[in-house]
Amino acid sequence: MKKAEDTSQSNSTKTKICRLCEVEQDIEKFYKHPSTKDGLKNECKECYVKGRKDRLPKKQEGELFMRAAEWPLFRDSIMRTVRKEPDKWYMLWCLIASTGLRVGEALAIEVGDINATKPIMKVHTSKQKRKPIHETDVPPLLWGKLCELQSSTPKEQKRIFPWTTLGAWRCFKRVARRAKLNPSYGPHSLRHMYGSKVAAVTKGDLVAVQKALRHSSPRIAQRYVHLDEERRMEINKQVQEDVM
Repeated sequence: MKKAEDTSQSNSTKTKICRLCEVEQDIEKFYKHPSTKDGLKNECKECYVKGRKDRLPKKQEGELFMRAAEWPLFRDSIMRTVRKEPDKWYMLWCLIASTGLRVGEALAIEVGDINATKPIMKVHTSKQKRKPIHETDVPPLLWGKLCELQSSTPKEQKRIFPWTTLGAWRCFKRVARRAKLNPSYGPHSLRHMYGSKVAAVTKGDLVAVQKALRHSSPRIAQRYVHLDEERRMEINKQVQEDVM
């Protein structure tokens, strides 16, 4: 690779200069972008991926699961914080909190994935190598709202929630900040909250937690059982302080 001075000359020879590293490279090393003149991004793939990693939010240490008592605060804060399509954002967070979907799985839901006759929905899992499609149950009230979104979604729009993962992360942070919740919370906190609820209802049944969250191994579900035990210890300690 070598630096070039004339951009037009590089385009004619099927090469392009990266805007960031200023190196002439083959056009195959650039991602496609329909809004540019040559149909390619101005940054090479290496610089684009590196810059995207720097822009993505970093995981913060601390408490990662949202407590059930904090969910009403977050839910009420959605309508007060989100200005554009608040009802649809409300449905997205309620769907994740009530089904334990990953954010990417919820955003990937297409119009045809929702069953119009019974409360079942297809989920495209991207965490596993084969990327299987699972069917998950949806609460009846939430299923009715999803069917309304399904019918109101334009035909040219395949996905029900047309947002990116980064956009969803930013929205969650704004809503959580408005509700004055733990700053370490992220969208995955709702999935952890759902898993801890399943662990509490099933009394620590690892197989049930694994199936509910679609984990590949029951060992991964142990974290939710430990969270439930910690909560019981906190409750017992608080009761003991009140009684004694």
